[in-house]
Amino acid sequence: MMGMGESVVSTWASGLDGVPLEARNVNQQHAAAGLVALPAAVAAFRQGGVEDDLRALIGRALPGASAQAAAELVARVGPAAVAEVLAEARCSVMTEVAETPGDSLISAHDAGRILIALAEGRLTDPEDAAELERLMREHDERDGLPLGLPADVTVANVIGGSDGVRHDIALVRSGERPPTVICLLTSGLDEDEAEVRVGELARYLWDTLPR
Repeated sequence: MMGMGESVVSTWASGLDGVPLEARNVNQQHAAAGLVALPAAVAAFRQGGVEDDLRALIGRALPGASAQAAAELVARVGPAAVAEVLAEARCSVMTEVAETPGDSLISAHDAGRILIALAEGRLTDPEDAAELERLMREHDERDGLPLGLPADVTVANVIGGSDGVRHDIALVRSGERPPTVICLLTSGLDEDEAEVRVGELARYLWDTLPR
């Protein structure tokens, strides 16, 4: 974990093979913030019979814009079910879900592992995986990482935000290259600076990663 007053930016990019194309501070622990909503949403679908109210909660939590919705989702499915998803995504000990979602931790590498496992269909059945990706794609929080990418790519992303934390992780699909996972985690930066940094990093990575 970081000490008080420190700032850090973690970057992970890869294809679905998990071979790093860009890796910086990838095992640094960050407060998970809204990112915990993604494995929690997977856990909800795995439990089967997703009712309308739970589906609506997933829709509010998954973009990461609502920390309260993410906390409610974790409480609804249970931290143990979320931990099972993390284990099946082969996350490391650097990522953990806590009883209090605000205490959950994640690393950039593990965020990438979750996205890869979801895209490969290792976490849930194809229909549910497609629905989760659609929810990640069709929300209104498009600043940050999506803003740094070309308009003709498809960005399915989840945002993590709280005091001093701004994360953005995405599965990016494009006709010109295989699916790409990009995870940008920042802690200890001013909110506006973090959002600008995330957008700039996304643009840089897209322009420099192998095609």
